[in-house]
Amino acid sequence: MWGTYPTTVNTMAEARERMNIVSTLEEVRGVAEPDRQMLLDAMSGILAHEQGVGKLYWQYTQQTSSPELREKWQKFGKETEVHRRIAERVLVALGGDPAYKSTAARDHERLADCLGNVESQGLAGDHIRLGNLAMSEDISRLLWKGMHRIALSIKDAPTAKLFWDAAKIVGPRKDGHVAWNTTMYQSYFEKLMVGM
Repeated sequence: MWGTYPTTVNTMAEARERMNIVSTLEEVRGVAEPDRQMLLDAMSGILAHEQGVGKLYWQYTQQTSSPELREKWQKFGKETEVHRRIAERVLVALGGDPAYKSTAARDHERLADCLGNVESQGLAGDHIRLGNLAMSEDISRLLWKGMHRIALSIKDAPTAKLFWDAAKIVGPRKDGHVAWNTTMYQSYFEKLMVGM
C-alpha cells in the first residue's frame, strides 16, 4: 500500500521556492530573437567547416608516413564525422536543408581545399599538416563556442536548448583535438629545427 511519508518541508514554502527558481530562469534566459535565415546560414557554414576538417583528416591520413599521426588522425576523423552529423541535425531541426550552401559555407569549403594541398613530405609535410589541423580545429572550436554563447542569448527555449546541447557534446572533443594537434605541431617544429 502506498502511503504518504512524513516530511518536514512546508509545501507552501517549497512552492514559493520553485516560483523563485522559475522567475530566475526567466530572467537569465536570453532575449534575442535572431533572424532564422542568419541562423541557417551560420549552421550551413559550421556544417561545411566540419565536412572540411573531416576531409583534411582523411587526406592527411593517406599522406603521412607516421603511424602515430595516422592512428590519431583516423580517430579524430571519426569524431569529426560525428560533429558533422550533429551540425547537420541542428540545421535540419532549424528547418534548413543540408544541401544549401551559404556564402560562409562556400568560404569554409575553399579553406579546406586550400589546406588539403601539402607538397612537403616527411617531417616537414607532417609539420605543415599538423599546423593546418590545429588551425582548422581551432576555428571549429570557436564556431561551437559561438553556438554555446548564442544558446545563452536566444529567447526561444527549444532553439536555445538545441544549440546548448550540440555545443556541449562537441566542445570538449574540439578542445582535445586542438590541444593534441598543437602539441604535436610544436614537437615536430623542434624535430625539424634541431633534429630532436
